[in-house]
Parts: sequence; structure tokens; C-alpha cells
Amino acid sequence: VARLVYWVFLFVGLLVVLSLLGIKGTPLLALFGGASVIIGLALQDTLGNFAKGLLITVNQPFDEGDYIEVGGARGTVQSVSVIATTIVTLDNRVIVIPNQRVWEGVVTNFTAKDTRRVDLVFSIGYDEDIHRAIRVLHEAVAEHPLALNEPEPTIAVTALAESSVEILCGAWTGSASYLRLYRELLADVKIRFDAAGITIPYPQRDLHLHPPRARSLSSTSEIAQTEAG
Repeated sequence: VARLVYWVFLFVGLLVVLSLLGIKGTPLLALFGGASVIIGLALQDTLGNFAKGLLITVNQPFDEGDYIEVGGARGTVQSVSVIATTIVTLDNRVIVIPNQRVWEGVVTNFTAKDTRRVDLVFSIGYDEDIHRAIRVLHEAVAEHPLALNEPEPTIAVTALAESSVEILCGAWTGSASYLRLYRELLADVKIRFDAAGITIPYPQRDLHLHPPRARSLSSTSEIAQTEAG
């Protein structure tokens, strides 16, 4: 903005000097107007990104250091300029997204709140004891140091699938420790299920094979006579 104001004042000062020298500034204004139209068309996308960058700066849907999802990419916000937003993914890739896409798209801020809920769905066989499986999940959440007691975890049956009973395990934790709790709780529950003898089934199908019926001799003769006729 300061640079733009500088060039505007410089142009106005040039017009004043030309008028004092007796030179008409109308041709210069016409030239400047035509050049402005050409430059505006050429920089249309850039100006759009600039405007959206100002809106992002004012509304602040995220800050530097937040973990967000935008434009189909997830990562930590490294910087926000007036033209583009730069994020760094978990595998250390740098992604630069134009601010126009950021503002017009859907932005998910995973670290806007202090706490998040880790939702894991575990499947057990229909022959297993549901109450015992839920008890094992409660123990796993209660004994993990990163899981919070408040809010209370949500553990309940959510679906009766084709070959399994699905149980939701939702444990709350700090936003910074979400990924660690997700991975550790997933492995811990598998170990606990194995120790308790609770099976996690895989999709199964029963195939019943029926041999084709043998045609009778009379039917075969009738078909042969029909084809000969």
C-alpha cells in the first residue's frame, strides 16, 4: 500500500511539473489510462489474490503454525502473504496456495481449539461379548497418559455390519497430541483385544455351489428333433 501511494504521488507530481512548464497532461493521462487497463487485465488474478489476502488478514481463519486443510492439501501454515498462503505437509513438502483459492474454498482448522476428539472404529465378531469389548476400550483410554478424563470418552456400538459389530471409541486429547494418541491407541487396542481373545474379523462370504441338473434323454431328443425340423 505504501509503495502504491508513493507511485500515485509521484505521478501527480509529474503532472503538476508538466502543467507548470506549459505542457498539457491530457495525452499523458490517456496513455496512463490505457496502460492501467492493460496492466489491470494482465494482473487480474494477482489483484484477486491480493484482495483475498487482505480479507484473510482481517478475518484470520487461521494463524501461522495452525494445522489446516485447504484446497485438498493438509499441512502447517508457514506463512500468509498478500498473494498466497504457504503450508508444510507432514512429510515436509511445501505447498503454495493462491489466496483466492483459500478464501473461496473450505478451510478446516484442526488446531483452532485446544482439544480434539480421536475417533476410532473397532470391529469385533458377532460371537464376541460386546460388554467385554467396551470394557477393554474404556481401560485402554483411561490408562493412556494423553487421553483426557474431561470431556468423557464416547464408546458405543455404532453399526451391525455384514460380518462384524462396529464400536466407536472417541477419546479427547490436546490438539498437539492428536496424531500421537491416534496411532498409539490404535496399536494398544489391538494388543489388548489379542490378550483378551477378542477377534477382529475380516469380511467373509459363504459360497454354495449347485451342480447343473442333467437333462433327461427324452428332453435331449425333443431338442434335437426341433433343431432338425
